Amino acid sequence: MDNSTKKESKMKEKMERQRKKEMIREEKDRVRNSLWYKFESFILTLIFVIILIIVAFFLLKYYLNYKQQELYKEEMSYYYEEGQKLLEKEEYEKAIKMLNKIEKNSNNYNKAQEKINEAIDRFLGNYINTASIYIEQKEYDRALDLFESLPDELKNIESAEIAISEINYQIAQKKILEFDNFYDRILAINRCITDDLDNKSKEKLNDLLDHNISKYEEEMKNNISSKTYEKYSKELDNISKKIDNDKISQLQEFVKEYEPLSLVSLNYKKQEETIEVSSKDKPVEDTKSEKYTNYILINQSNKPKENTITWKIDKEYTKLSGKISLNKNFKNITSKGVKITIYGNGRVIYKSKKIKKGIQPFNFNIDVTGVTEIKIVLESDKGISYFIANPILSK
Repeated sequence: MDNSTKKESKMKEKMERQRKKEMIREEKDRVRNSLWYKFESFILTLIFVIILIIVAFFLLKYYLNYKQQELYKEEMSYYYEEGQKLLEKEEYEKAIKMLNKIEKNSNNYNKAQEKINEAIDRFLGNYINTASIYIEQKEYDRALDLFESLPDELKNIESAEIAISEINYQIAQKKILEFDNFYDRILAINRCITDDLDNKSKEKLNDLLDHNISKYEEEMKNNISSKTYEKYSKELDNISKKIDNDKISQLQEFVKEYEPLSLVSLNYKKQEETIEVSSKDKPVEDTKSEKYTNYILINQSNKPKENTITWKIDKEYTKLSGKISLNKNFKNITSKGVKITIYGNGRVIYKSKKIKKGIQPFNFNIDVTGVTEIKIVLESDKGISYFIANPILSK
């Protein structure tokens, strides 16, 4: 192949390549200019823009959150620092209000709560000290009114309730020291426990009440006897009307065991009609004009003789007491004198002095420990009448 042929061939190849490039370019232009291509490009561009917007949004949100957190931390720190300053200045109420602004999710929250408790304790401490002064001066109403002036946000917190209960306790303590016996102290404490009192105060005062009831029980058991029966019985009856307490009910039952027992209330045996046993409708009167409805009366007899009356008793009794007197209604006393002899289980345990004209009423008190049978021998005579008044068995 000669040179011209080669050149011609190369030219054709070059032209062919050129033509193919043109065809490809035309195809691309055709595709670019097609509606679908434009739509597809628009969609891709839109997606890209949306992605950029979303990324920008989250970046902006992150930035804003970061700045907000920084401002929040600064705000909470400010409240904490200001609260501390107010606490140091002893402006407790302002300090509490400032520290209460610190929210739970703050890093300073726990420390703030500690400072709030410290401020409350100091604040209430001042109230308690002032109230204590009022209590010492017996100005109890002023002491309680002081706590009514507490800020509303403090009135219902536990520390304030404890402080108020302590004031009520101090008032009760001060009042009971005015009395030297546990009976009056119990009633004084009970007067302090009013319906409008808060639960903590009631609980504390009830503990004080129980303590004094226990002391009263101890005192009573050390001193109880038939002689003191009436005293303790009346006191317990009065307490029970004001205080609903199981211990008081138990003590009432205990005291009943020491109730003095009238000898004439028991079954007896008598051998002579000369003896009259107590009749409530027919009182007798002693030489000092004192009247009795509980008695053993001896009327006059035609000649001297012994009159016997016998009782079976519980051996738990330790004393038999009473009073012996001439019968005032019997004017003409001619006897030279008579006497009374008392036997316990067949053994003489008491002999009276001579009962005769001019003798004044006299008491007797004899030991009947372990005795199960009491026999009283009363001498009678012409022209004399006398009686045993209030013959009482006691423990």
